[in-house]
Parts: sequence; structure tokens; C-alpha cells
Amino acid sequence: MIKPIVKDTILLAKKSEIATKEDLYIVTDLLDTLKHYQDRCIGMAANMIGINKRIIVISLGIINIPMINPKIVSKKRPYKTVEGCLSLIGERECTRYEEIEVEYYDINFKKQKNIYKDLIAEIIQHEIDHIEGIII
Repeated sequence: MIKPIVKDTILLAKKSEIATKEDLYIVTDLLDTLKHYQDRCIGMAANMIGINKRIIVISLGIINIPMINPKIVSKKRPYKTVEGCLSLIGERECTRYEEIEVEYYDINFKKQKNIYKDLIAEIIQHEIDHIEGIII
């Protein structure tokens, strides 16, 4: 179900709770909402739709990938960039990493560990900031 986007920075600044198998319905809502905003959004975190759980989704163009309880385990080559956010007005400067390694659970709650680079890595870092309660 398409959900409204949360813009309240007090809610967005709360660190999200660990997601469980009982929270898998949130993935569907996130994917539906991401698809609805695909013209201006390439990633989304559960707190952006008002659910304080550690779930994100990222768009790879033709496919959208959910990540449950994602955690960055390594990062390489920092750089400065400017990002916008569907939940916030304007753009903000931040530091990102060109390459990251992420551990997470997939939609079947199977543990995954992958390396991501460039724009995909940047999207994941932005969404993990969301679930950490970091407002950029």
C-alpha cells in the first residue's frame, strides 16, 4: 500500500528498531511507495513512511531491492557530495564512500553480504542514515 511520506524531523531523528519476520509486510508498503515516487526517489527507509523499523529499499532501475536490518561492515574512499531527500526540503552536503560492504537480510530473511559501489552505495548509505536517525 502506498503510504504518505513523513516530514517530521523529530520522528525521522529516532533510531529504528530491529526488524523481524513479522515486519515483512513493511517491505511491500515500502516497495509500493517507492514505485509511486519513482520519478523523484531512488531509495526509501521504513521511517519515511512512519514505521520505526530497520528496513530500506533501493532502486536499481528495473528492480527494487529490499534490505532488512542492513549494516555497513566496511567502507572505502570517502568523498563529499550533496543529496536531497523526499522527506526534507532542499539539499545538504554529506560525506559518502565510493565502495561499501553491507550485511543484511533479504525478503526471505536469508543473510546476504554484498559490495556496492558508486551511486548504489550512496543510496544505501543515505537510507541507512535514515534508520540510524541521522538527518542529512
